[in-house]
Amino acid sequence: MPPRTEVQQVESGGDGGGGFGMSPLVRSAVQGLLIFFAVQVAIKQFTPNASSSSASAGPGSSSPIPAFDARPDQSQLAASSLSPTPQQIAPIWPANSALDIRIYVSPSLAMVPFKAAPSDTLVLKETEFKLGDYSESREIDTSFAVPKEVQRNGTLWAHVFIALSGAQLDPSQSNYDTAKAVHMIRPLNQFIPRKKVVKTKNLLSGEADKADEANGDGISEQQLESKPKSKGRVISSYYHPNFTLSMIPDSGTLNFPSMHPALRQFVRLESSNARDASGQNGWYYPIMFFNTFWQLRDHMQELNSTVERLPLHIKLNNLQNWKFTLFATIDESMKQNQRVAASGGSVPAGGDGSELEEVKRVLMDTNVYLLATTGLVSVLHMVFEMLAFKSDISHWKNKKDNVGISVRTILANVFMQTVIFLYLLDNNEHTSWMILFGQGFGILLEFWKITKMVDVRLRAAPPGSLLPYRVVFEDKHRLSETEQKTKEYDEIAFRYLYWIAVPLLGAYAAYSVVYDTHKSWYSFVITTLVGSVYAYGFLMMVPSLYINYRLKSVAHMPAKAMTYKFLNTFIDDLFAWTIKMPTLHRLATLRDDVIFFIYLYQSWRYRVDYTRVNEFGQGGDEDEGAEAEAKAGPLQSDKGPQDESLEAVVTGRATDGQGKEPGVTLGVTPRLQIGNARHLVRQGSSLIKRGRAQNILREAEAIIFVQKHTSIPVPAIIDIRVDGEKAELIMQALPGTTLDRAWPGMSEEARKTTKRELSAYFTQLRSLRQPQSGWVGSCSHGAAYDHRLNDGRPCGPFDSVSSFHNDLLRPVTTCPRPELVQKFRDALSNDYRIVFTHADLGWEHILVQETTGHVTGIVDWEMAGWWPEYWEYNKARFGEGDIPWWVNLIEEVMPAYESEWRLDFDLRSFG
Repeated sequence: MPPRTEVQQVESGGDGGGGFGMSPLVRSAVQGLLIFFAVQVAIKQFTPNASSSSASAGPGSSSPIPAFDARPDQSQLAASSLSPTPQQIAPIWPANSALDIRIYVSPSLAMVPFKAAPSDTLVLKETEFKLGDYSESREIDTSFAVPKEVQRNGTLWAHVFIALSGAQLDPSQSNYDTAKAVHMIRPLNQFIPRKKVVKTKNLLSGEADKADEANGDGISEQQLESKPKSKGRVISSYYHPNFTLSMIPDSGTLNFPSMHPALRQFVRLESSNARDASGQNGWYYPIMFFNTFWQLRDHMQELNSTVERLPLHIKLNNLQNWKFTLFATIDESMKQNQRVAASGGSVPAGGDGSELEEVKRVLMDTNVYLLATTGLVSVLHMVFEMLAFKSDISHWKNKKDNVGISVRTILANVFMQTVIFLYLLDNNEHTSWMILFGQGFGILLEFWKITKMVDVRLRAAPPGSLLPYRVVFEDKHRLSETEQKTKEYDEIAFRYLYWIAVPLLGAYAAYSVVYDTHKSWYSFVITTLVGSVYAYGFLMMVPSLYINYRLKSVAHMPAKAMTYKFLNTFIDDLFAWTIKMPTLHRLATLRDDVIFFIYLYQSWRYRVDYTRVNEFGQGGDEDEGAEAEAKAGPLQSDKGPQDESLEAVVTGRATDGQGKEPGVTLGVTPRLQIGNARHLVRQGSSLIKRGRAQNILREAEAIIFVQKHTSIPVPAIIDIRVDGEKAELIMQALPGTTLDRAWPGMSEEARKTTKRELSAYFTQLRSLRQPQSGWVGSCSHGAAYDHRLNDGRPCGPFDSVSSFHNDLLRPVTTCPRPELVQKFRDALSNDYRIVFTHADLGWEHILVQETTGHVTGIVDWEMAGWWPEYWEYNKARFGEGDIPWWVNLIEEVMPAYESEWRLDFDLRSFG
C-alpha cells in the first residue's frame, strides 16, 4: 500500500469537470467504446512505432539504445557524431518505477526553494506512485490562495516535481540529480474570449433583468461597466478546478523529430543531453500529461480581483498511450483555435470548440444507458430524416393534383419554420448547427411544395396600393370537383383555427411584453411568435386531418414520408433532452405525437391499398420510377403450362372456340425487370400497365369479355406479355378527360349526356348472364379479386352469394363479440342476383369529352367479374366516400343500395 498523502485525499470521482458518477473502470470502458473507431485512425496517424527501450536505435545505428545507467562516457564520444536533436529517444526510467511527486502553484516561472515556499502553495505531495500500474489512481482535494498577480490577469503556474522514490525533489539542494528527478511547468489557467453577455430588459419599463446583473462567467454588471469597453472580443483568464495528471508508461522508444507537435510538447528530454554510442539517440523523462480534455467551458471560473481562494481537485493516474494520443491531439487543436480567436482571427463555425464542447458535455453529463441509447437513435434519426426528405420530395414530384392538400397549411408551415429558424439564430449560442441546418432545409422544401401546388406570380398591384407589385398564387389548372372540395374544406378548417389562434397569440404577446424581458423589440416579436408556434403550432396541422375526414381518405398523403417523420418525432422526444437547444423547442417535439396518433386512426379508418392506383390517380409506389421502366422496354414472355387456361380466356378460345381475338398476341421481346407494384405509363398513343401477372391477365380477360358482349368503350388490347409472376398489358390510349377534372367545367346538358350514357352502359353490364349461374368470381369462373377483400389477395371463387357473405364476415369472427357475426349475417340476404360488375368504378376510371359529355372510355377492369348486385354501388362509394356530386351521379346511373353500403362501411372497421 502506498503511503497516504499529506494533503487530504478523497474518494470522489470526476476528472476534468465531472463524470458519469460511476467507477473509473466502467467510465473508461464506456469512453473506449464511444471513440473506438476514431482511435483506430488516430493511432495510425499519430502514434509512432513504439517498442521497448531495447529497440533498434534508428538511422546510422545497428545497436539498440541502452538503458540510461549503461550509457557510454560522453567525453569519449566524437563531437562530430553528436546530433543536437536526438533521432530516437527511449525512457530514462524503467516502466515499473516508484515515483515521488509534488506540485506547487505559483504566479512565477521561477520556483523558490521548497522551504521558502508558502505552505498553501503545496497542493499535492505523493510518494511511491507506481509508474505503469493502471489500477493506481489517487485523487486529491485542496484549495489555495489566489496570488495578486493572477487576479490581475497573470498566469497561474503548476510546478511539478517528479523523482524516483527516495531521490531529492528540490532542485535547489546540492544532492539533486537530474538523472533521478525532473521539474516540469504547466499553466493552470487559460486565456480565452469571454462569453457574450446577453442583456435583456422589460421593454415597457426599461428595467434590466435581475439575472443579467451578473454575466455567465460570474462577473457583476458593475465590474463590467468599470472595465474598458472593447469593440472586439474580450479576452479573460479562466480557471477550471479539476484536472488529471496522467503518466504515460507505455510510450516506448519514440522517433522524436517525426512526433506530432501536440504530443511532442509533453515530452521532456533528459537534462544532460546525453547520447548513446551512435551519438544520434537519447532519453526522455516519463511523459506527464496534464489531461484537460474533459474540462468544460461551462465549469470554468473567470479570475479577477474578487476571487481570493480557489478549490483544486487533482486526479493522479496512469493513462494508455493511445488515449493520450487522441486526447492530446484533439485538445491541442481546440486550444489552437481558441488562441486564434483570442488574437482576433476568424475561426469556422464550431471551430472555437463549441461543437466538441457539446459532445464532451453529453458524454460526461448523460447517464451511460441513456447515452448509448441516444447514440443509436441519433444514427436512426439521420437515416429517417434522409428517407423522409427523399420520400417527401418523390411524392410531391409525382403529384399531379391538389386533392386533399391544404395550401394554407403549407404557407403556414413556411411562415412557422421561418420564425423558428430566426428564433434559433437569435439564440445561436444555445443551438446546435445540426438543428439549424435541418430547419433551413425544411423551409426550402416547403417553398418548393408551394411551386408544385400553385403558380407563384408577380402581378401589378391594384391602384392605390403601397407597393407597385404583389405576389399572387394562381391555380396551375382548372380545379376538379374534388380539388374544389379540398379548397373549401381548407378554408373552413382555417376559419375556425383563426378564431382560436389569434386570441391565443394576442394573450401570449400581452403577457410576454408585460412580464418578460427581451433583448429588443425584434427579439420580442420573434420570441412571441415562436412561443405561439411551439405552443399552438400543432393546430396548423389540423386542417390536413380535417380534409382527410371530409374526403374519407388518406390516399393523397405522402405515406412513406409521414411514417419516417413520425418515427423521428419519437426519436426527437429522446434526442431533444440530450442535445442542447432552447426549452421551448424541446417541448414542441411532443406536440407531433398527438397528430401522429390521429393520423394512425385515420389510416386505419380509411385504408388504402398502396399496390394499386388509388382514387386520386396515384399508382403504387410512384417513387420507384415508372418512367425509367417505360424506357427500358417490354417484358419477355415466359409462359408455363399453368398459363394456358388464362391465355385461352384472354384470346377468346374459352368463350367461343373461334381462335384469338384480332390484335391480341403473346409477344417475345427483351426481358425487363420490374417490381410488383403497378404502374401505368403512357408511350405515344399506347398505355402500358404493369403488375402481377394474375392481375394483368384477369383485367385482360375482363376487357375482352366486355368488348365482345357490350358496346362499352374499353381500351383495345395491343399486346400482353408475361414474365413469370410479372406481366404487362399494352393497350390503346383512349381519348377524353377523367370525370373528376371535367365535371366542374361541363354544362348541364353535357352532364345529362354523361349520365344517360353511363346508365345505358351499366344496364348492359347488369344484363349479362353467367354461363353457369350461382357463383361469385372472375368472368371466367376464376378467383375473385378485390382490394376490399382478403387483404387485397385473390379469394374464391364462391359457389353462392351465401358463401361470399360468409367470407365477407370472416374478419368479424375474430372480434370478442360473437353475437355481431349473426347480427351482420342476418342483415345480408342470400337472394341477391349475381351480375357482371366493374367493381372499381371511380371518377378517375371514367373518361368523357368535356364539351359534349360523351363517355369516351371506362378503364381499370382488373376487379371486374360476377358479384352480388349491390357490389357495384358499394365499390363506387368505397374510394370516393360522400362527395355529393359523385353520390348523386352514381345513384342516377345505377340502382342505389344505401343500407348495404352502410352495412359494408361498418364491416370495414373489422379489417
